[in-house]
Amino acid sequence: MARHTTHAAREHLLSSSSHLQEVVGIRFPSHENHYTVSKACQALEESKSAKISHGEAYLAAISQPAASRHSLDDFEEIVSRLKTVLLNINHIRKLPLPYENFDSALNEILSQNSACESLLQIEEIEKERVCKREMPEWLTIDLWCAIEFARSLPYFADFDLDIQELFVRRSAFELAIAMQAMDSYLKGLSTVTFPDSSTVFDRFPHASNDLHYEQMFVRILEPFYREKFCLEELLLMLYLMFYSIDEFYFPMRYGKLQALMEFSISSANRHRQKMMAADSIRQKNCDLLIEQIVFGYQVS
Repeated sequence: MARHTTHAAREHLLSSSSHLQEVVGIRFPSHENHYTVSKACQALEESKSAKISHGEAYLAAISQPAASRHSLDDFEEIVSRLKTVLLNINHIRKLPLPYENFDSALNEILSQNSACESLLQIEEIEKERVCKREMPEWLTIDLWCAIEFARSLPYFADFDLDIQELFVRRSAFELAIAMQAMDSYLKGLSTVTFPDSSTVFDRFPHASNDLHYEQMFVRILEPFYREKFCLEELLLMLYLMFYSIDEFYFPMRYGKLQALMEFSISSANRHRQKMMAADSIRQKNCDLLIEQIVFGYQVS
């Protein structure tokens, strides 16, 4: 059957089959009394008493032009900003800066503007030289890096200072450990390695015989290499990690997002079941994408 035009392709569901009119995406052979999509939308706007089924209203809605890409643009901007922040703090992490630049009270760090730009602009340091540091110093610097990353996340600055400090206390260590592993993975290393090329096994020889050290500094990299994550995916992981660590607000929101995702998938499955049930009486070879994606048909 020849493919219909855009308007003809959005004919109304059979008024005599009210239970099927609510099925999303089903198209039936047209009858003499039918509305075009524009008339259906107009009727919905002009009269609340219009006898238009939920299915017709849905068809009218999805027939409109696609929504703005504003949200997608926002997400791309967020990823781009987080990538810049991560690259900057990874660069600062390697610089032979005085330890005092990083070790400070949390409320002092959070109450001041980000120090990333000012540290990157210091000219007198030997940028090609990476200084040797003790393990506590590396952890302190990595905690500072995690705090700077968290501060760059959307909406973080909207919280009061005491709430910011609470969230950082509950997430910075986990972010720091993940970022250590990310840096080593992106450099192709098999062990979590610090900027001065040292590892925990170099500093503590007994660690090589300890399974816990192996899990923390070697096996932590296995899922990175197994799944071959890209930088953008890892940024998203850090983003989600921050929003899921806190034991009060964020897990609740994260859990609700997971529940919303599961509900959306189950709703889509119900849509598909309804549509499959009406497959024998619907008009064929008309909506090619629906037939290929929803019904799984092959279209030559």
